[in-house]
Amino acid sequence: MSETHSKRKWIGTMELAAKLGVHPFSIPRLRKTKSGFPQPVKPFNKNLWDEDEVDCYVKKLLEAK
Repeated sequence: MSETHSKRKWIGTMELAAKLGVHPFSIPRLRKTKSGFPQPVKPFNKNLWDEDEVDCYVKKLLEAK
C-alpha cells in the first residue's frame, strides 16, 4: 500500500453530516445535486469519504464567495 493511501482518513455518513452541519439524510441529496461534491467509496457495503477531499471541497466553496 502506498504511503499516501495509508494516511487517508475515511469518515462515514454520520461523521460527514456532523462535519458539514447537516442532517445525515441530506448527504445523498448533496451527492446528487452539488457538482464536485466528493463521492464515497463503498468497502464493506458502507459509504466512506476521504476527509481531505471533503475539506478541499468546502475550502473551494468558501473561496468562491
